[in-house]
Amino acid sequence: MFFFQDDIGLLIQLSKLNFWQFLITPQAEHFAPILHLLSFMEYKLFGLNFYGYFSLSLILHFLNLFILFKTLRLINIERRWSILFSSLFLINLTFVEPLLWFSAQGVILANLFIGLAFYFWLQRSFFSYIFLVFASFSYSTGLGLGIIFGIISVVYGKLIPAYFILGILSLIVGPLVAGSRLGQVTPQITDLLLNILQFLAFVIGGVGRGVFGRLFIPGFEPRHFEIAKTLISFIPFALISALVTKFILTGPKKFSQILLSLSVMIVYPYIWAGLIRYQFGIKQALSERYAYPSLFFTVILLAVLSKYFLAKKKFISFKSAVLLIAVLLFFQTYNFYRKAVEFEVRPLQTKQFINSLQEKLEAGQAVPDLPLPVFINQPFTISDILPLISPP
Repeated sequence: MFFFQDDIGLLIQLSKLNFWQFLITPQAEHFAPILHLLSFMEYKLFGLNFYGYFSLSLILHFLNLFILFKTLRLINIERRWSILFSSLFLINLTFVEPLLWFSAQGVILANLFIGLAFYFWLQRSFFSYIFLVFASFSYSTGLGLGIIFGIISVVYGKLIPAYFILGILSLIVGPLVAGSRLGQVTPQITDLLLNILQFLAFVIGGVGRGVFGRLFIPGFEPRHFEIAKTLISFIPFALISALVTKFILTGPKKFSQILLSLSVMIVYPYIWAGLIRYQFGIKQALSERYAYPSLFFTVILLAVLSKYFLAKKKFISFKSAVLLIAVLLFFQTYNFYRKAVEFEVRPLQTKQFINSLQEKLEAGQAVPDLPLPVFINQPFTISDILPLISPP
């Protein structure tokens, strides 16, 4: 395991900028001072030791897992069922990027605050506002989150302007800080009808295949031109969507409210991402980092549906559910390993390059200031990474 691609740019910033400069530097096109505070501390503690960063990502992930369990208990899911459903979030093939890519660590951090905001929102606690602010300035998945909480509050019959104000402010701050890169945080409209279709395909493809398809059919990744197989990959999403829609329209009020609220929480990361990245197509929609918060709330949705069927005595036994989820986790683990091995090709190339460069410098050999190799995919030269290899 090692750094690669965008990680190198971040590390170069960390080696050159002081604390306050780095804190207010945009993370790509977003303003993420909470994440940058964490990254700065990690760099000072771990330097180029990737295992330190990875360990912290694991700690953050298990904290998310604990918050998920507490949320399930809060909505009166029986303890053993809460443990069982929480295990669905223990490992997933979409966790490769968030766990193994330093640049995507922010999605785990932001989800920690998103989960806490939702947990306290359910209790109508003031703490929900605090964690909303933290989420909004941690990573792009928390951007504008106040608007989403305002919407789900309306679902429960309460118009709370403070949520909308917080959401709008977080959307405004990013472009102001990004400055000349404003185009990266606003939709690029060229053909309105085509762009709307691309946006809808991004959202539906991301949620349908990137979350539900990968949860229930792990490892089944048909190419886009394989129409029949692609349609099969959408079956879990289609079935659950039909069921949820039916209950929202005809179910008991409280039941329909929680289902609608969770549906909004599942879809919103792809709506925000789709607004600025729809032109990159379905491949971008299937990027794993978007799935993390959606999967968190998908697990809650599945637990709520299961509780309903258990109450109606129309659900399989606990032992059967354990067996089913154990099978899913086995295939999730297997596919996580496969994707991780594939993912690690370029990080290992980067590690070998930096180790080789460090050996040359220690031997006193002259090193020309050439552009970094193609596999690093960053617009820097060797002189830019020297402070990382031999800090003053």
